Amino acid sequence: MVLESRTMTEATKTYLTAAVGHTMGRGELQDKLEGIGCAVYEDEPIEDLVEAFVDSVGAGDLDFPLEYSTALSMPHHIKMLWYDI
Repeated sequence: MVLESRTMTEATKTYLTAAVGHTMGRGELQDKLEGIGCAVYEDEPIEDLVEAFVDSVGAGDLDFPLEYSTALSMPHHIKMLWYDI
């Protein structure tokens, strides 16, 4: 499933926030964000990094798999969020 910025609904943001927070650590988030030119500070909370990553996915600068097969590997509460998108 390809995400275009005009289709980034609140449900998609909610799912991405939960999925990214579950699957990616601070180091990976920092590397990906810095790779597209975002400044990341050491004292910045991981929640802010997740939000920046999700916004970057919505802008088309970064990718995150939105396929059903990816959602199946998530914990139940995150997988259920996928059904809303």
